Amino acid sequence: MLDNNPSRAADALNKAQSLAREGLADVRRSVAALRASPIESRLLTVAALAEECRTAGIRTDFSVTGAPRSLSPQAELTLYRAVQEGLTNVRKHAHASHAEVVLDYVDADCVRLVVKDNSVGGNTADGGFGLVGVRERVQLLGGQVRVQTETGQGFMFEVERPT
Repeated sequence: MLDNNPSRAADALNKAQSLAREGLADVRRSVAALRASPIESRLLTVAALAEECRTAGIRTDFSVTGAPRSLSPQAELTLYRAVQEGLTNVRKHAHASHAEVVLDYVDADCVRLVVKDNSVGGNTADGGFGLVGVRERVQLLGGQVRVQTETGQGFMFEVERPT
């Protein structure tokens, strides 16, 4: 391919390099998570996702309200995947300049996650396959997902999971 179509070959190499970088970053986060305490680990990995969004040029705020507490490994993974999906959508599809991630532990009976942006929004809250996957994971744990969007008004989804 390099001789016949150099442009296509360069594109394929760039994509492979990008995927390799993303994979290496995931491995580094996993290793760091193994070394850290469970709560510290969760906050570090979510902070790393927010940093990826910042690196892509999108102002991204991450905050925690209330006192973080231990969750089951399934709940940890579900929240991580929800943040990952939300910020991936912000970077790839939303045309947003600002995103916000909030982990809320104020209510002793649940943990709440909010991911919102100032994107172009939409006229449907159905979402794509990624959001469907988030809904399924959250529902399996007895939680719920709420989505709010309107054309020109950004996109927000909230995950609420009982503890």
